[in-house]
Amino acid sequence: MWEKIKDSLPLNILFICLAAAVLVGAVRITRETMALRSEARRGEEKIAALAAEKARLTARIAELETPEAIEREAKEKLNLKKRGETVVVVVPEQAGQDKTVGTGYWAGIVSFFSEMIARAARLFGDR
Repeated sequence: MWEKIKDSLPLNILFICLAAAVLVGAVRITRETMALRSEARRGEEKIAALAAEKARLTARIAELETPEAIEREAKEKLNLKKRGETVVVVVPEQAGQDKTVGTGYWAGIVSFFSEMIARAARLFGDR
């Protein structure tokens, strides 16, 4: 009986097709398992990153709940001050700006009067 089965071409083809179908199924399952594991790993990394962000924000909230932090934030963000305090604003120097030549309101006034004095000196200096 086994001899007839071994020599039967249609049965051999059927067994080969069944083996190929099982192999294809196993490959698909393995690929899906690997994809799911990769997705789970990405999810765990995202959870860890969000947990770290939550811890950072929780620490920031705890820091901002102190009276000193509230005062500091009010001064920095809202430009508030206490009575009797003097606020000094330091404007950073822009790159490429010449330090000797002023630009702005007072520099314009100084330039205007300097020009007027120079014209008057030329007009009245000849007499």
